[in-house]
Amino acid sequence: MQTAINKTKMLLGAAAFVAAFTSCNKQFEDIGPDINPSFTNTGSTLNDVINNDTTYSYFKALVAKAGAAAPTAAFSNPSLRFTAFLPTNAAIRKSNPAFSSATNFANALAGSAASIVNYLITPQVLRFDSIPSTFPNLVAPTLLNPTAGTSAFNPLVSLSIFPSKRGTQGWVNNVPLTTVNGSAANAIIHNTDLLVTPPSTTLWSRISTDADMAYFKAAVQRGDSGSVGTARFDSLLNLPVGPNFTVFVPTNAAFQAVLTAQITQALVAQGVPLATAQAQAAALASSPTVFSNPALSSVLTPTNVKGLVVYHMLGAGAFTVNFPPTPTSVPTLLNTVVPTHPGVKLGATFSGPVVTAATVQGVANATPATILINPTPNPGGTSDQFFTNGVLHKINQVLLPQ
Repeated sequence: MQTAINKTKMLLGAAAFVAAFTSCNKQFEDIGPDINPSFTNTGSTLNDVINNDTTYSYFKALVAKAGAAAPTAAFSNPSLRFTAFLPTNAAIRKSNPAFSSATNFANALAGSAASIVNYLITPQVLRFDSIPSTFPNLVAPTLLNPTAGTSAFNPLVSLSIFPSKRGTQGWVNNVPLTTVNGSAANAIIHNTDLLVTPPSTTLWSRISTDADMAYFKAAVQRGDSGSVGTARFDSLLNLPVGPNFTVFVPTNAAFQAVLTAQITQALVAQGVPLATAQAQAAALASSPTVFSNPALSSVLTPTNVKGLVVYHMLGAGAFTVNFPPTPTSVPTLLNTVVPTHPGVKLGATFSGPVVTAATVQGVANATPATILINPTPNPGGTSDQFFTNGVLHKINQVLLPQ
């Protein structure tokens, strides 16, 4: 059956894929810390600002709630260097109007206080003019080590935060910055429009449990057939730290539509009457088990399906605020095996600092797929869903690589 799926037959062996996400991440180079000589090691430290500027009284209460897990000694050290993405009291109340006081805010987030405090600080000096405008978002380390307190503790591990900008507007992750380049003796301070919180679960935790992602889950599992360990994409997508992916997940309806159309076309080519072909195709495509159906196994092979899956993945985390206003081609994980492939085209429409529409288009898609804009947190949101190993966007079409 000559379909857009079976045209993805390529050398996609397990070893290539283990190397794929590593090499693909390397194409997006991080910038180093901008240690600016204007720091004089005198005046108010970051700790002083948090404690004495009443604009940050909510955040001060959160630091207090974090107790010994908050790096207050480091914040007080004028010889150290940080960038802090701090929410003002107004930003926190905007995030949740129920936070009517610093006390109830800190109490409500007591269990995650230390994680939030450490996540909003990076040990790099990132003045606004040193944040690049290029795609994708800058990857900056934070003080949050997700392995701390676990048997897998690794002092070199850090959860990343993603500053970006376009013109005079900046963001961290997908949250706008309201004021930038505030200063302390040991820190640059950028204020955020909302409270930014760290992720705690993996991409696979969402993909494997969202009922409307059942076809994509089945596609991943079909592509993983015969693979073990981190050669399996369900394992890579479940690694809590290390990879940094963007995954475009088509809805179940999107998969049903493309599979029904392609199977119908193949059956008609075999001489089956159109009405009969349509009915048979609809039945075959009516369940995610289509990917393991023996009648289609010669077409939906693990290699073919894996090729389709990796075409829905970027080797770096990308929020919609970093998408270009004009549709622009970017590489996918498929490019690690087929370097000359055109990749996908990404584009976004902005209203001020907010993305109101975003698209991604495959080479063989007649029209761009729409990203279903709803950035509210997991599990209900459908765009800019942030996880420990990447970002997820739900889309209304299957991306076709050729």
